[in-house]
Amino acid sequence: MQKLAKYIKSKHIPTYLESSCFDHKRFSHVLPHIDFVKIELKTLDSEFVDAKHYSTLLENALECLRLAIASAKTTYIKIVVSAKTESKSFDDLVQKIFKIARPNDLKGFIIQPTYGIAEPNLPKLLGFYDLVYPYYSEVRVVPQLHKLIGAP
Repeated sequence: MQKLAKYIKSKHIPTYLESSCFDHKRFSHVLPHIDFVKIELKTLDSEFVDAKHYSTLLENALECLRLAIASAKTTYIKIVVSAKTESKSFDDLVQKIFKIARPNDLKGFIIQPTYGIAEPNLPKLLGFYDLVYPYYSEVRVVPQLHKLIGAP
C-alpha cells in the first residue's frame, strides 16, 4: 500500500474514495492520501442499516465529514433514500450535516434513490430535494444508473 501511495503521489494522480465511513479511525489513516471523498449517509428508517448499529454508523460518518473538511478535501455528500425514508428523518440528517459543513466546504450533495426494492416515488424525491436546497444549491438526484442498465 505504501508503494502504491508513493507512486500515486509521484505521478500526481488524483485519488477518490467512496465511503460509508463505518470507522472514522481507519478513514483518518487513508485521508492524507485522498484528494476527493464522498461520504455516504443513510437514515434509520430507510432500513439499510441494522437499528442497533445505526447511531455508531452515523457518529462515524459525521466524524469522517469533520475530518474531510478539516483536511480541506474535495468533499461530496450522498444520502441513499428508499420509499421508507421519511421526510423528518431525512431533514434531521441534513441538519446534522450542515451543523458540521458550510456550503463552501462541499462540492456536491447527492440524493440517491434505491432501485428495484422500495424505490421512492418522484414526489418523495422532490420533497427530499426541497429539504436540502435551502442549505445547499448544488443538490442532485442521481439514480443508480448501473442497476438501471442491468450492470452488476
